[in-house]
Amino acid sequence: MTKFKLKKIKQRLLSLALAGALAIGLSTSPAAYAATDTDTDIEETFTMYGDNNSSSIACNYNLTGNPANYTNVTTPYQKHGKLSVSGTNIVDASGQAVQLRGVSLHGIQHTNGRTTAFKDYVNYSGFQLLRDEWGVNLIRIPVYTEEGGYCNGNSASMDTTIQNAVNYASQLGMYIIIDWHILSDGNPWNHQSEARTFFDKYSKLYAGKGNVIYEICNEPNGADWGTVKSYATSIIPVIRANDANALIVVGTPTWSQDVDVVSQNPIRNYDIGGSDSNLARNVLYTIHFYSAEYWHKDNLRSKVTTAHNNGLPMFCTEFGITQASGDGTIDIDSANTWMNLLKQYNISYAIWSFSNNNQTSSIFKTSCTKVNGWTNSDLATAGCWFVNTTRPLYDAEMSNSSSASASYPTVYNGVDYSAVYDYNYYISTNGDVKVAFGSNSYAALEHFVNYGMSEGRLAKASFNVHYYRNRYGDLRAAYGNDLKSYYMHYINYGAAERRDAKTYCATPAGVSYSSSSSSSSSSQASSSTTVLNGVDYSPVYNFNYYVNRYGDLKAAFGNNPEAALTHFVIWGMREGRQASANFDVYSYARGNQDLRLAYGNDLRSYYEHYIKYGRYEGRRTTGITTLQNPVTVLGGIDYSPVYDYNYYISANPDVRSAFGIIDDTAVLEHFIKYGMSEGRRANATFNVYTYKNNYKDLQAAFGNNLKAYYMHYLKDGIKEKRKASN
Repeated sequence: MTKFKLKKIKQRLLSLALAGALAIGLSTSPAAYAATDTDTDIEETFTMYGDNNSSSIACNYNLTGNPANYTNVTTPYQKHGKLSVSGTNIVDASGQAVQLRGVSLHGIQHTNGRTTAFKDYVNYSGFQLLRDEWGVNLIRIPVYTEEGGYCNGNSASMDTTIQNAVNYASQLGMYIIIDWHILSDGNPWNHQSEARTFFDKYSKLYAGKGNVIYEICNEPNGADWGTVKSYATSIIPVIRANDANALIVVGTPTWSQDVDVVSQNPIRNYDIGGSDSNLARNVLYTIHFYSAEYWHKDNLRSKVTTAHNNGLPMFCTEFGITQASGDGTIDIDSANTWMNLLKQYNISYAIWSFSNNNQTSSIFKTSCTKVNGWTNSDLATAGCWFVNTTRPLYDAEMSNSSSASASYPTVYNGVDYSAVYDYNYYISTNGDVKVAFGSNSYAALEHFVNYGMSEGRLAKASFNVHYYRNRYGDLRAAYGNDLKSYYMHYINYGAAERRDAKTYCATPAGVSYSSSSSSSSSSQASSSTTVLNGVDYSPVYNFNYYVNRYGDLKAAFGNNPEAALTHFVIWGMREGRQASANFDVYSYARGNQDLRLAYGNDLRSYYEHYIKYGRYEGRRTTGITTLQNPVTVLGGIDYSPVYDYNYYISANPDVRSAFGIIDDTAVLEHFIKYGMSEGRRANATFNVYTYKNNYKDLQAAFGNNLKAYYMHYLKDGIKEKRKASN
């Protein structure tokens, strides 16, 4: 929960509420809470005072503080690979349920003259000790939006810390949460535009990085689920446009407690631009608790049970064994009950807080100024309890690591690639893969699945995709130059049919392959016209088409393919120039609301999305002349009764000129911020002047405040069947 003054305020409000109950004669005896709280003896379990420089329990493990004493054969990421959500569970690349167990750092923006700045806990040696001695496989990085944080002028230094944290965690094969830590701002819409920019930046930077998880709003408070949901559905498409499969965690109302409410109306695919009513893929919802807080016991656990029974996937991205202030009483009995519940429902967790902050929730004693090298004597009560709780679970999970290392993973997202893939062969045949992932067998498998097959890379001595394609005309007729499909055919059918994929077979006479999927020599021959800085632009670019379409380019670059491609990459995409008969950037944008929400008028990003993702997703790229599914909802309000995108830009040429023809979010924002106040007409069924003139009661109430008439119609006028047009 809140770690600064807001927590104290919440405690004072609770005290005032109880005092008020006493004043009006309500019962506040223990019996009054018996129906919802059966933990009657735990308030006195442990009470901590002073500066948190002692521990009430012993740590059961001998913490040496020396990473050299531990050598993990298999890292957490090597064991589990890229994660996904199946039902209520997080599952690994083999489809097995996984529970992540970790720590949440404190505010990485805070120094405040401290001997140990919270951001200093981000270091390689410290993370390695967490993994090898403590049994941690997850790190959470809270990026405070306010409290002197990211939206208060500290973004540059916090960016450095975030990126260091991801780099260290990735090198160590650990999972990491980038947490947009709203708190005193309460309503996530307060910094929604900054959040869009933030998550676009980081999901681009870490696209496809299977250990990175995005938490898009820490603890919404003072905002109902409808408001939080509308925020989430504006942010998720931004991430999805860059990383289609990353885990995303959504905060829940009342400081991330109302999971039962959310479970009645979770985010579904159609809420984020999809076409079906299934739960939004790889999205989880937060549950936070502090075990010593009286309303965080059986009553909150019952909310978790309700949500679980309703099929809601949850993630406990933050909890403490103290009161909600992060300080005061420690309740270990209730904490253990919570741990049993999280284990029962396979809910992953991160403890607050990995710091020496002078609070009883802090892992370290306040006197401990180390940022790594910790031993038993450095741990406060919360630290000892956490190691005692988490280390045994980690040891059990990793107990087969040595034997498992003898056989490298071949299963990814439930598919066994062993018929076409062997780890040792893949890294020995592909030097760049060995350099990048040589010691990380899961990352190598991920690369093969996501890139290697499409590039036609060799990954097993008994399977050569080029020979396989050359030998079988029925497969060429079915798959053309889609190399990945040949691998998948062999896995699903070819091996069982005993088709030959090993023996050399030359390209049949009369058959030619495109540069993007031909042999390496053909690819190299065409690289000067489609490849720049390692990126193949052929899905959106053709030299002859580009220079013949634009006279200025033909005159300048007609005989220079390299210069034409450079112009396209640097200027042409930004200007929205069409460089292939098969890709029209405006058509692509018109047809995909999720991309418009993510990119707006940033045309270059649409090209990049299609190259990386869209072509594999089968998205349409030409022939769409009308904007599909224009945005009408903003801030949880549906403006469609008074607003239509196409009508608005047609009736207001200045708006069309200012915002282009694809940024429907910006157009809607203009209507809300300016158009209504100016009395602009935005659809055929609502005329603000007609509405105003028809009703004296509204004139008396609103005068010349035109925006108020629009809002009245949305809130009440429609229900009252008031007339708003001639």
